[in-house]
Amino acid sequence: DAPAVLPQVLLGLGFATLTPMRGLPAVELLAAGVRMAGVLVQAGPLRSRALVVVGDGSPSSSGTADAPILLHDCFVRVYAERTAPQPAVATTMLWVRADHVVVDHAWLWRADHDSTAHFTDGENPVQHALEVDGRFVTVYGLFAEHTLGDLTRWRGEDGAAKGLWSRYASQSARLQASLRRLAALHGRYVADGR
Repeated sequence: DAPAVLPQVLLGLGFATLTPMRGLPAVELLAAGVRMAGVLVQAGPLRSRALVVVGDGSPSSSGTADAPILLHDCFVRVYAERTAPQPAVATTMLWVRADHVVVDHAWLWRADHDSTAHFTDGENPVQHALEVDGRFVTVYGLFAEHTLGDLTRWRGEDGAAKGLWSRYASQSARLQASLRRLAALHGRYVADGR
């Protein structure tokens, strides 16, 4: 019923799946040195502001240079089959509000299909894969896919993302317009020999 607030380590064996059922985060990491690894977080039927929250914006919930907050092999998805009794909804999959955080391999996926067909923009709604508001946040191997808004919102300073894979929602009219503009720019780019 409440988010899992971690005292030290959350280690999922066999990819344990956590699903918030009341519109709260599934996991909150709120202290220096906390670690989470091998966990699958699935959106629930009520909209969560974020499915995984790292820090609450206060210095006491941040990592330090010597004891960063660590997330390894974390998978967060917004997915429900068309036949599911309730949708899966969230605003953001992973929201980093703490300083000194290291994310090593995160797959943040809004389902763009189920076992029968592709979804439309209204199904499995989520706006952002990752939001970063902390300083000294480093992300290695980020896979962010199919959100309806910005895939990543990075407002923190002194951070880095190394190894980013992004895919936009295939049904989005905004995306189709962007792709047409990119194709036109790319054509001019190649033709000009630059």
